[in-house]
Amino acid sequence: SSGINAEYGGSRAGSSVDVYNSLRTHGMEGQISTSYQYLREDGRYLHAAPEELSKALSADALTVQFEEDVYELLLDWVYYDFERRKQYFGLLFDALRLPFVPTAYIQKIIKREEVVRN
Repeated sequence: SSGINAEYGGSRAGSSVDVYNSLRTHGMEGQISTSYQYLREDGRYLHAAPEELSKALSADALTVQFEEDVYELLLDWVYYDFERRKQYFGLLFDALRLPFVPTAYIQKIIKREEVVRN
């Protein structure tokens, strides 16, 4: 894990993912409303270490209208630097709450994605 953090430049203080995970570590996740919209608009999630992003995406406190949006966010992160990040797709995909993803979306979108097929 320290190698992963070093690869991604260590902690980037102030990003939505770092702030959320820091509060979560200290049992204070109620102090921040971590929403999909906040992560998306913040944009700095694209620079988060894979383990930190996985924690944020799988957190019960993450509010999202559609779980498909979480999938799109993790795809954005992977494709931001595909050659270096494709190896972390499985870690992030495990954070996805598949029971909340419609079967049609899995069949038509997820199963056709290049990173899923490979």
